[in-house]
Amino acid sequence: MTVKRLFLFAGYDAHANVSDALLFYLRELSRVGDIILTTDCDLTPDGIEKLGAISGIRHVQFGHHGEYDFGSYKRGFMWCENRDIIKSYDWIYFVNDSVVGPTTDIKPILENLENKNTDAVGMFYATGQWVGTPENRVDDHIQSWFIGVKSNIATQKYFSEFMHNISRQETKADIIMKYEVGFTKILRDHKCSIGAVYSSDMAHDLYRTPALAIQNGVCFIKKSALKYMTPSELHENVNPELLKIIQHEHLYKQKKYSTLRVIRLGKLRILTLKRRIGTNKTKWFLFDIFPLI
Repeated sequence: MTVKRLFLFAGYDAHANVSDALLFYLRELSRVGDIILTTDCDLTPDGIEKLGAISGIRHVQFGHHGEYDFGSYKRGFMWCENRDIIKSYDWIYFVNDSVVGPTTDIKPILENLENKNTDAVGMFYATGQWVGTPENRVDDHIQSWFIGVKSNIATQKYFSEFMHNISRQETKADIIMKYEVGFTKILRDHKCSIGAVYSSDMAHDLYRTPALAIQNGVCFIKKSALKYMTPSELHENVNPELLKIIQHEHLYKQKKYSTLRVIRLGKLRILTLKRRIGTNKTKWFLFDIFPLI
């Protein structure tokens, strides 16, 4: 039996462009489901034409609304509600373009998630997160850049009310607390079970050691975390087509390492560097490839 999926996709570009990275993401999603794209920005005629070439996109709505990703989720959700199409799908996904990917075929990853027999799923379940300062801990939750719920959950009154009540917030912290954490909270409050590809302390795995998150099944890289990947990690963990896009669009600017050392073997000078490999672990690497014992 074929699983029917609907992706409510939230996009944004400061220059109203449709990037190759976005097109890649949308094409990959269109292989496994339908897409409703909503942006918190205008789009150029050229960009709209490019989107029209992706067969899986059912609808595109664009224009600045100032409510960020959750405002786009709300508008996509309401468009579907008004046409009574949510119940015709098995899963409703809320995804945004704060990541690049997928780094590999997403279909088996989705099938794995959906076979967990939970009411809601996510790509990354954040634990130990804090907002502003470490003292301001928040409840563990699914990160909002990739969340899925069964359609029988998405059609519940409480869920619809949550979506309709999304409004503009003054700070990013308010958005996280009210909507990202709130999304998981309302599911828990209504006894929904939750599954995820990977669950860990987001502070180091998703943002500081993205290669580790990929190796644990997360097939996306946060755009803000690309700088923490070495060239060899990119080549090892990203498919060639996506890698070319990352390089072409200059998305990758490697973070400078604070610890570099030149060792000598006779007259040969060899560069080594120290980089993070885990939560609080570092290791020296030869040529940024071979770990030194």
